[in-house]
Amino acid sequence: KQKVLDMGLGMERIAWFSQGTVTMYDAVFPEVISFLKKKTKVKFDFELFKKFAPYSSLLNLDEVEDVDSVWKNISSKLRVECSVLKSKIRPMTGIYSVAEHSRSLLFAIADGSLPSNVGGSYNLRVIFRRALSFIDEFGWKVDFNDLIRIHAKSLRRIFPELESKVDDVCKIL
Repeated sequence: KQKVLDMGLGMERIAWFSQGTVTMYDAVFPEVISFLKKKTKVKFDFELFKKFAPYSSLLNLDEVEDVDSVWKNISSKLRVECSVLKSKIRPMTGIYSVAEHSRSLLFAIADGSLPSNVGGSYNLRVIFRRALSFIDEFGWKVDFNDLIRIHAKSLRRIFPELESKVDDVCKIL
């Protein structure tokens, strides 16, 4: 009877491998990713993304002092001009981030947490701002509440209680 959302991504990795999608996000959030692709008109270059993926962890901002030099190094290895690489990869990662962050916010707020400036609730505020910053950066006309509704609907079979909390979550956000 107890339902748990395990953020270790173990189950999501299984879905990813079993579905053979390019990323875990395409396997786990197909409805939200599809919605965001249509709404934003971002063209996904999956071939470039496959080549880029093994290097993506090098861009960890907590571990890198000069992110621009890392982008240049990756672009050199891929033989793609740095500006072209960024212009294709950043919108894709933005869509994946918005999809993941919106689901996290749905679960946390539906469970009773509130974005705030203290404690663990500060993390909710940070991921909400990060998701909105991608939407703003790329000028996407995306209503965040639509994402919350799509997640709740797609998760209905496993977590039917989410749909009853969607209006509250949207009001809080």
